[in-house]
Amino acid sequence: MKIKTKNRTLTKRGVIWLGQTCNQKCYFCYFLNIINNPKHPLHDFMEIEKAKYICDVLRNLYKNDSIDIQGGEPTIYPDIYELCKHCREIGLKPTLITNGLILGRDGILEKYIENGIDDFLVSLHGIGDSHDEAVGVRGSFDKIFKSIQTMKDLKIPFRINCTMSKPVIPTMLEVAKTAKEMGAYVVNYIAFNPFGREMGTRTNQNVPRYSEIKDTIQECVKYLENNDIESNVRYVPLCIQNNLDILKNYYNYPQLSYDHHEWDFASWRWSGCTEQKMKGINNTTEPKGIPRNINEYYVEESKIHAKKCRYNYLKKCDSCSLKNICDGVHGDYYSLFGDSEINPIKLDRSITDPKHFIKEQIKIEDSL
Repeated sequence: MKIKTKNRTLTKRGVIWLGQTCNQKCYFCYFLNIINNPKHPLHDFMEIEKAKYICDVLRNLYKNDSIDIQGGEPTIYPDIYELCKHCREIGLKPTLITNGLILGRDGILEKYIENGIDDFLVSLHGIGDSHDEAVGVRGSFDKIFKSIQTMKDLKIPFRINCTMSKPVIPTMLEVAKTAKEMGAYVVNYIAFNPFGREMGTRTNQNVPRYSEIKDTIQECVKYLENNDIESNVRYVPLCIQNNLDILKNYYNYPQLSYDHHEWDFASWRWSGCTEQKMKGINNTTEPKGIPRNINEYYVEESKIHAKKCRYNYLKKCDSCSLKNICDGVHGDYYSLFGDSEINPIKLDRSITDPKHFIKEQIKIEDSL
């Protein structure tokens, strides 16, 4: 049962990467170079025994109670039904992060219901041709639309991820309206930004300026909230919004841990290591478990993630009251566009609590 809440506690959701094998070629994908290289050590799917082992560790050592299963594309993993069933049996509610290409085929979603799926997080990167262009597969929008229509018919909960690459911006409100029409309960708008060494194919032609997205974000957030759909904006500097009310929907790394649909930093640090993403059950590292001072740990981890993703504080950031709860400028954005759009927010005090704005957002979560 889904409930609406303003309660903010640390997430207990884990994540597993099964391997970077995929049936799409999204130009903004963090792992595009691995997907295109069958010889890369992270390309092939891992064995089911290793996947189960990782899930067991997330549940028993890190005490995670839900899990995002992703690839590449997890729906083409040969043992995906068995893995979903295993997760449900050990107390990990399974979510698949999916492009939805094959989920509309007859009988597929019924099998996921039989094997304990909790929900789907579906990647919808535009409407019609804009989605097809973004993911590199003609006809993919029609297939994903059929998939979410079937989810609606079968009453399977689903959420939507929409990456804000430049060609997608004119369709963002249409994505929100599609979410309402089809019954999604959450929509996430995600910045097209680098992730560690992985960054997709970025140019000043497909990366939008902050000034190009800020008004559209406001319009989408308001539309979704008016229709009782949770909306989240991920990895965008807080200072691009002059409407502070909208910042309750903005999640940089300091806020991420307070969204139950995002990942637990402690288990993520382990399951996100290269060894846990490779084939071979012997290619694993020893998990360290839950840190003793969990609150301090999460603060430090948010800084580590931001640094790993090459986020930077510019000189302008020093005068911003929100610097302590913001990542700064994403990756190589400054090299593409400079700092002209960065306008420090100046309040009567410096904000240090990452929940300062998000505690006012109504989120949709599972009841206990």
